[in-house]
Amino acid sequence: MACGVLTLSGTPYIYCVGGSAAGQAVATARVFYYNPVADSLTYLTAADNWPGDAGGTILPGGFAVTGNKLYILGGFNINVASTNGIYQFDPTAAIGSKWTTSAAVTPEGILYAPTCAIGGIIYIGGASDFSGGTVIDTTNSFSFNPGTNTTGAIAPIPRATGETRALAYNGKMLVMGGGRVTPNPSTEVDIYDPGTNTWTTGAPVPAFMTARRNFPTDTNGTTNIWLAGGYAPSTPTDSMEIFCQGATIMAQSAFSRKVHGGGACQFHVLIVYSDTGVPTQLQSEILAEPNVVAVDLFNAQAGTPTLGQLQPYEIVVPYSNFPFQDATTLGNNLADYVDGGGFVVQYGFSHYGPGQPYGVNGRWVTGNYNPYDYSTNLVGGTPFTLGSFNAGHPLMAGVTTLNSNFQNIVTLAAGATEVAAASNGNSLVAFRPVGGHTTVGVTAYVGTDATQSGHWGRVIVNAGRWLSGTCGTAFDIPLPLTGNVGIECRTGPTYQMIINFASPVTVGSAMVTSGSGHVTNFSGNGTPQITVNLDSVTDVQRLTMTLMNVTGGTSDVPVSDVPVSMGVLIGDVNGSTGVNSTDVALTKSKVGQTVTNSNFREDVNHSGTITASDVTIVKSDVGHALPP
Repeated sequence: MACGVLTLSGTPYIYCVGGSAAGQAVATARVFYYNPVADSLTYLTAADNWPGDAGGTILPGGFAVTGNKLYILGGFNINVASTNGIYQFDPTAAIGSKWTTSAAVTPEGILYAPTCAIGGIIYIGGASDFSGGTVIDTTNSFSFNPGTNTTGAIAPIPRATGETRALAYNGKMLVMGGGRVTPNPSTEVDIYDPGTNTWTTGAPVPAFMTARRNFPTDTNGTTNIWLAGGYAPSTPTDSMEIFCQGATIMAQSAFSRKVHGGGACQFHVLIVYSDTGVPTQLQSEILAEPNVVAVDLFNAQAGTPTLGQLQPYEIVVPYSNFPFQDATTLGNNLADYVDGGGFVVQYGFSHYGPGQPYGVNGRWVTGNYNPYDYSTNLVGGTPFTLGSFNAGHPLMAGVTTLNSNFQNIVTLAAGATEVAAASNGNSLVAFRPVGGHTTVGVTAYVGTDATQSGHWGRVIVNAGRWLSGTCGTAFDIPLPLTGNVGIECRTGPTYQMIINFASPVTVGSAMVTSGSGHVTNFSGNGTPQITVNLDSVTDVQRLTMTLMNVTGGTSDVPVSDVPVSMGVLIGDVNGSTGVNSTDVALTKSKVGQTVTNSNFREDVNHSGTITASDVTIVKSDVGHALPP
């Protein structure tokens, strides 16, 4: 049976042609299509039967789809011979006119031929034939150009095969194992490059594990290949194999982080939540920030924290997705907590109201602690990112990414100041002074049901540093994962690496695999961000830290090791790979400045202010260069 995905009236369907029952000498010429959404079959009329099986004994040979047309090349006149006809099926043509028989024929008869289309050209690499009363494997290989209706010669596949499929994968043809004549069936994947007319094996796709023939296999064309079933080698198997490009989990970005100024603060954070589940992702995002000792959780759907339960924490983060058990008492207690010097960062949907149990109510609202006036308007399920923001404000230090898909649509309360907006134009981050204290509001919901990522935890910890006035600010140096290495120019011996992934990962261990230093601990398992703390890191070196046995949480993603490298060259404030007079002059020009996103590299001792001490450090390192 020949099958392929074709589109009719804008809807993709799986069209199938021909076929026979196992062991039978008769075949059908019928055509039908399957709708996976409706789980239904539609049979075309006999007027559109495949003309290659007019006699009722011929099976389709090789087949491929290009230009929304299905092509069948050759066939098998069962237990008689291979055939060489070429046929085109157009699903959009009129009834009775969907098939066109090409004037061209295949160079030789082929059956069970691995076939695929690349760039509008159809390629065949190996094929079965019928000889001496049996099916055999061959190296028959050629191309067919539907546009010119001609066949062409290509280099023959290095091994004889058949009874398998060819896949179009990143511009190359993969012939997947197959064959029945000893030493076949095979696990070999033969890779044909149309650009060079050459065959290779091994990379980028290795051999699979179980030798088999007559099995279904397919690909998304760029990263994944699936295969299952078939004969292995002569008896049916139900085993399945999945290939993922490169067999690695790739990090998206990495940074080296230092806290500038203060540094003595230790934050204990309490998340007060009412949600469908436990906010472990937000908890891990906060834990990844420097100076965070603990992040505890309080289920405010089941109870209400007392003032005494709030006071051990420097920062409290209330948010909702379900009604609070007692929104009024919660608001009263949070107002008392702020009056006593605590810091509250109020997240969505707890700005919902007024007078709704999802909102933080009571004295929190009547006493003007809420940074936003409440409303019942929401962003529900529509993704947004960080929009315009005040990069110089301490709340946004090191914040470059804020993604979610749920949000309160609210306006600033009287006296509140917006610091950031979302890409959809809604206010995202604001603060409000109240009675000698300040509260912070974030309109995004980032709990269990959100698709969120980015620096939500950093906003919370930034609030603690800013409002305490003594804890400093974290600044990050990018560590590119390819190309030139990122250079850490600030003094050690302790450093912190932040590694971001596209989705949650689990890390088995972390270690320094090249250079001088060691990993003291790491955190973030089960989240897209892993934080690694390093100690005893020496100057003037290239260091590689490797996350070991990283898994992506799904069985089809192999275990991987993820290396992250950085150069350590104290005083190289311009990142040139050498410390020289330019670095000294640059640091001198910033003396007296408070550290910001634009000058933090010159704060070599990360004190929070650029001083003569920084100049002295840079001068002492003049002449140092990063090793090759």
